Amino acid sequence: MLAWLHSSHASTHPPSFGAGRGPASTTGATSEFEEFSSTVEINDETADEIPSTFYARVFQANAELTPSLRSWLIRDIIVQQALEQLAPRRQGMAVIVVQCMPPTKEHIVRSLREVMGRGIPPWNRDLEQQAILLGAESMAGYVVTTGRSITIQNLNEDQGFFPAHRAEWEESSTAHPILRGNLVAGCLLVSSARPNYFTPERLTLIQNYADLLVLAFAPEEFYELERIKLGVMPQYDIQRIHLATFQERVYHIMLETARKNGPINSVQAEQLAWQQLEGELIRLSSHANHEQG
Repeated sequence: MLAWLHSSHASTHPPSFGAGRGPASTTGATSEFEEFSSTVEINDETADEIPSTFYARVFQANAELTPSLRSWLIRDIIVQQALEQLAPRRQGMAVIVVQCMPPTKEHIVRSLREVMGRGIPPWNRDLEQQAILLGAESMAGYVVTTGRSITIQNLNEDQGFFPAHRAEWEESSTAHPILRGNLVAGCLLVSSARPNYFTPERLTLIQNYADLLVLAFAPEEFYELERIKLGVMPQYDIQRIHLATFQERVYHIMLETARKNGPINSVQAEQLAWQQLEGELIRLSSHANHEQG
């Protein structure tokens, strides 16, 4: 499903991109993180339901955390809890949150970005540093464009039924939109190293986690489905060449903007760098498709 889930690529991935990656390194932030970050124990009677104590923890985080911490930490604790509950015997699994990129000047969303990911071997534990942009070619792109969840129970049998980039160990996968009414912010992706892993009960559980992730997004990060017009993104091996320049781009954007218009913070510079990369990758893929045609 996702080429970047291949952990043998780890040494070639770009450094951490910073934007939305975690709480600020202050004493207050650390204590807030520790208060909410532990998972809630699951018993056999509630294995197919999100524990009420975990709902309470997410609601508390939503009410008490500062805006700079809220989105990242809610995503993080939901992904960790979902991974713990969906793979209690530590079976191979990856859980990823994908978010719509901010729209273009034409108010169109052209791509998606992986903003949070956790895995159980054979996948890496932390997947954010391997993030890429996704488009119409991906399973996530299909789900965000249609607002409908999809599940592939056996990738060996169902190849080509849905657009997807398959990871080395991935045998089954499912993706669920993050919706607020008829607006979409992204989707929740889950991959398993076992075929036919996603029972109806597990699919309901994953959809419930996707619904809970609504709290991790600001109202302005939700978009009408009509505004989702995704381009096609290149494969990971091509993207990583461009992604390797990310931090250098951020540095030059901050210098150039400070010289012309006054200083901007790193988060703003990172967002501009992502938008630069988005445009380049869409043009690259379009050019390659034109040559093949």
